[in-house]
Amino acid sequence: VLSSAASDVYKRQMHYSPAAIHNSTKHRCDGTIHYNNGHAEPFSAISWDTWTSQCERGMRLITRIEAKITLDDGLWVDAYPYTSDGSCHSQFAIIWQKGDFIVTRIVYHNDDVDVGSS
Repeated sequence: VLSSAASDVYKRQMHYSPAAIHNSTKHRCDGTIHYNNGHAEPFSAISWDTWTSQCERGMRLITRIEAKITLDDGLWVDAYPYTSDGSCHSQFAIIWQKGDFIVTRIVYHNDDVDVGSS
């Protein structure tokens, strides 16, 4: 059984890393990250930049990421969204592939580092 102080430390350590959206396009991207508890968080990333959430994520899972890309002529297009039953992952990218903009999860060699401990 954990003491009250140890329990508080344990609870603070149990969280997922903040969401990060890497804009791998030459266009501005704006969108929304949807979490499994109904929370929705807007994001905006200029070309070739990364937006990182400043919110405490806790144990919320990501269920959907939508993005709109603003083209050079000022018009915008929807990217194909990232969808999941609930993802603990935190690194995502907006890419251009085969004629479409796509929101996708970034996979690293040691993917288990995605869960934070501090």
